[in-house]
Amino acid sequence: MAVTSLIAAGALALSACGGDAEAGGHDAKNGQAGADAAAAKDASQAKIKVSSKDGATDASINDTGVTVTGGKLTDVKLTVADSGAPVEGAISADKTSWKPGVQLERGTKYKLVANAKDAKGRSATENATFTTVSSANSFIGSYTPDN
Repeated sequence: MAVTSLIAAGALALSACGGDAEAGGHDAKNGQAGADAAAAKDASQAKIKVSSKDGATDASINDTGVTVTGGKLTDVKLTVADSGAPVEGAISADKTSWKPGVQLERGTKYKLVANAKDAKGRSATENATFTTVSSANSFIGSYTPDN
C-alpha cells in the first residue's frame, strides 16, 4: 500500500511539472510561424541557379555556369577544390549570368560560390561543389567524310 501511494505521488508530481502541452506548443508554433514569415519577407528576391548541381559527379566541362533571376550577380568564385586555384570567369554585362573563361578539366572537383543582390539590396548566396565528367565517361571521336 505504501509503495502504491509513493508511485501515485511520483506520477502526480511529474504530471504537475509538465504543464499544459497545448499551451506551450501553440505559442511555440505561432512564434515559429511569425519568425518564418519575417524571414520570408526579408529574404532576397534574387534566385541563383548553378548549372552543375551540388554534389554532381558528372558535371559538364563546357556548360558550367551561373544565372540569377530577380537580381544581379555581384561576385562568382570558382576554384579547384584540391588546390584552391581560381578559375577565371566573367559576369555578363547585364549581371545575370556568369561563365568560366576556360574549359574545365575532366575529372576535377570544383567549388563555386555565387553572390547576388536584389533590387532592395538584399543578398543571396549559392554554394556548389561538383566534379566534372571523367575521361572514362566521355566519348571523343573524329569524323572523316568520304570524298
